[in-house]
Amino acid sequence: MKFNFRKFLIQAAQITVGNALSAFAIACFVLPYGMVASGISGFGRMAHYYFGFGVSGTVLVINVALFILGWVCLGNRFALSILVGSLTFPLFLDLFQNIAALQHLVDDPLLAAICAGIVDGLGLGIIIRCGGSTGGIDVPPIILNRKFGVKVAPLMYMFDMLIFLIQLPITKTNGIILGLLYAIIYSIVMNRVIVMDQGGMQM
Repeated sequence: MKFNFRKFLIQAAQITVGNALSAFAIACFVLPYGMVASGISGFGRMAHYYFGFGVSGTVLVINVALFILGWVCLGNRFALSILVGSLTFPLFLDLFQNIAALQHLVDDPLLAAICAGIVDGLGLGIIIRCGGSTGGIDVPPIILNRKFGVKVAPLMYMFDMLIFLIQLPITKTNGIILGLLYAIIYSIVMNRVIVMDQGGMQM
């Protein structure tokens, strides 16, 4: 199949916007309020707590490792599809974390969880709709799906649940409850965005 550069640019732009929204939600609403974080950001939160590593730096290192794993297991075409997400998400995360005015945008932690869920769900929905990837925790499920036919969604939920669980010892009760609320909201919003023009959503 001939490589369509124009189509790739459009997809890359959509993935970039989606990752910017997702990183904004994590950096400006999830991390400042001590919520459990989903995906690779959860590992970044753990590394920051135990070792003082920057969240965005940890995310970048893990994303690069997963990118290499995807490249080795599934080839160049798959690697190209996750390259944009692997690089843009940690860059946006670092950018937003270093803008002081964007920290604690709201006073109410409950409102922060709602905002995080809506913004992150919108970003992830855009990424998945265009056939892209965040380059993070969705890489292993995709590899297992391509190699062994295992369904992606259950594996995604399983990995996210494990990431949530390992954060429990360092998270206060409020952060756990708010994080679960955030996860529920982003899942709902993400699914709505994915099926928006496919007759799967009622207004």
